[in-house]
Amino acid sequence: MGNDVPLYSETDVRELTSVGAFHAVTQGIAAVASGGNDGPSAQTILNVAPWIFMVAATTLDHSFPTTIILGNNITIQVKAIFTGQELGFVGLTYPEIPLSQSPIVKIGASRTLVGFPVGTKVETISSRGPNSFSPAVLKLDIAALGVNILGTTSLNDSSNGFSMKFGTSMATPVVSGVVVLLKSLHPHWSPFCCQVSYCHHRTEPSREPIFADGSSRKLDDPLDYGGCLVNPDKAANPGLIYDMNPYDYVLYLCVVGYNDTFIFQIHGEKNNMS
Repeated sequence: MGNDVPLYSETDVRELTSVGAFHAVTQGIAAVASGGNDGPSAQTILNVAPWIFMVAATTLDHSFPTTIILGNNITIQVKAIFTGQELGFVGLTYPEIPLSQSPIVKIGASRTLVGFPVGTKVETISSRGPNSFSPAVLKLDIAALGVNILGTTSLNDSSNGFSMKFGTSMATPVVSGVVVLLKSLHPHWSPFCCQVSYCHHRTEPSREPIFADGSSRKLDDPLDYGGCLVNPDKAANPGLIYDMNPYDYVLYLCVVGYNDTFIFQIHGEKNNMS
């Protein structure tokens, strides 16, 4: 969900995501949306309304190096997941490209590496804060895995129905699924309770620093990833949560200067805030 930057205001009827999400939240439905794929430049995030749970994209905190030895004994390391036993030299065929020779390759079994230097990183394209419309509303909210996600595609393209996807649109369903689990564990929680239950932890499982990829690699900060990385176990038992209700968002709109006419466009009810 989302619009292009620059953004319309939260009460502008053209900002369909913001207005629709507000009405969902008033009904107890959490609104989870992607932060956009315009990083690593600053102020490129979408869906900045405070009632929207905005998601950044990260890499996996694992790597799967696989050794490939070519027929001329050149050895290369690639990222792959090959779960079988090591293959001896086997022939390669390219149906689309006729070859004058018969190339061979030896494929080793994939290994799994965890921790430095393959710890979680904020993906380069993941949009960054701060909030371009209301800087006082800190965004992003949370980060989740959004790189190398195996997804379905059209059967009409060359991927034969499956391909590896990446971006904040891949990370958003991860958070949405966890929110559903949280609501099943805590049916009385509001959408905002589900949101803040995440924000008491930030270290990745390997306990290595989290970096943000971009034009220059750096340690991440909340403008890269939000409050934390998604962690269902810790979110289920956060120890402390605080709540907000839809009227608190109406108060926010009043504080930042919207009049009753504009607030009515999103809230649908008369409010005397003068």
